[in-house]
Amino acid sequence: MSQWSAHRRPHGPDREESFRRRHEGACGLLLRTALARLPRAGRSSEHYRFQALDAGKKCTSCHREDFVGYANTPRVANQKLDYLIKTLSDFRDNKRPNVPRMTALVRNFSADDIAAMAHYLAGL
Repeated sequence: MSQWSAHRRPHGPDREESFRRRHEGACGLLLRTALARLPRAGRSSEHYRFQALDAGKKCTSCHREDFVGYANTPRVANQKLDYLIKTLSDFRDNKRPNVPRMTALVRNFSADDIAAMAHYLAGL
């Protein structure tokens, strides 16, 4: 009997969640991006990649659930894809310093991360 046979490991989403929780602090964005790239049935890869990038629910803290916006915070759901990519890229590159919180949130996002977020939001 091996050392692992007595210990039952979780499989599927439970395994991913368990692994994410154990390594959240050290691996951060790298881990979330890798988990988001795992194939899952029923939803687009952009959906899961977006969820991984927004694991702390930072986007919905301002843009609200369903990304409909509120008061001075714009709606980002169902916007045009090119608009979302340009806007997120401008925040990342500090071309729009008027919202420092957005710049800080997307500063380390790759072009692929931004494209995944934009595709997800444009499809809402």
